[in-house]
Amino acid sequence: RAAAPLGGQGSASRCWAEPRARMAAAAAVAAAAAAAVPNEVGATRGADGDAGANKQEEEKLTKDEAIKRVSNDGLALARLPPDLKKDPVVVLAACTQDPDALEHAPKELLGDANFMVEAIREDIAAMEYASSELLTNTAFLRNAIGVNWRALQYANEEVLEDQSVIVDATRQNWQALAYASSEIRGCRKLIQMALDQSGLALRYASEYIKRDRNLVLQAVKSHAGAYEFAPPVYQQDDEILLTATQQSWQTLRFVPRWFRIQLPVMLAAVKQNWQAVKFFLGDIGSEAELHEVARENPRIIQHPFLRMSRSVVMAAVTKNGLVLQYADPSLRADREIVLIATRQNTRALQHACPELQQDAGLRAMVSKADGRNRSRLTRT
Repeated sequence: RAAAPLGGQGSASRCWAEPRARMAAAAAVAAAAAAAVPNEVGATRGADGDAGANKQEEEKLTKDEAIKRVSNDGLALARLPPDLKKDPVVVLAACTQDPDALEHAPKELLGDANFMVEAIREDIAAMEYASSELLTNTAFLRNAIGVNWRALQYANEEVLEDQSVIVDATRQNWQALAYASSEIRGCRKLIQMALDQSGLALRYASEYIKRDRNLVLQAVKSHAGAYEFAPPVYQQDDEILLTATQQSWQTLRFVPRWFRIQLPVMLAAVKQNWQAVKFFLGDIGSEAELHEVARENPRIIQHPFLRMSRSVVMAAVTKNGLVLQYADPSLRADREIVLIATRQNTRALQHACPELQQDAGLRAMVSKADGRNRSRLTRT
């Protein structure tokens, strides 16, 4: 019986202790939460303070500092203070670094003819941001073309029909002729001006101007590609064709199929690249011509047809023994051909058939020739 009261008191004590513990824990959580609130507020205030500081820093930017900034990153124009964003010098510096910076320029500048001409002088891409009013302004278009011929692509018909505009543009670059009317392309002085820059300008000359043989000859002397735009009568002119081919063997791609290519042209072409032979193989008139072409560039025996011709391979290895490697297997087993090739270059023997590589006579000749070469090098 004495234990009962004690047990009762213990139970009552626990009943009061547990609520107090829960209250203490709740108080601790509330205190922690209260402590966190000022920190969050402080962090927000800190972020606001940084933003404010950045804003103040931007507001304190000088014009020179702004120019330096946009000169490194044109799109930084978007982050400048309003007064600097409106400054023509700052905006032009940004545009020079990146024409897309004009996306952040004020409309007043995009509609200012003088400013936009200067922007276009730096980069034709600036034309994309010119106001619609300027793009229909003939005076503005003339001035824009005057500083950048590529502005012709934005010009209206009235401007393109003005010969003085085309002349000014062509003075900058002959490719401006692409925008000229057929009537303007008939101006001899204009075409001559363009040809002085590049023979490719012949492409834009009128058919009447192209009748002048001397003009066509001047064009192909300047650039082989002009041959493609020559009238058919001059594409069959031996001198004009030879002049163009001496600069580029690929001129032969544009020779009329019915025209027979002459030997000097063949030699000029194949000297640059053996593959030129595919353009005139059918024009070779004799075995002697074929041999001369082979001696000019022995590598022509890489051609599937020529590698099987005994006489052509023999002419080729006389000039360069190592081309034996391109000959048909049956000719690499031809002792006479291998002998000629090995005399020209002892290393050619390695390209002969296995039986001839072991030929005692050929090996002795190679050994003797190599010995002479070593002796000559020793004396040197």
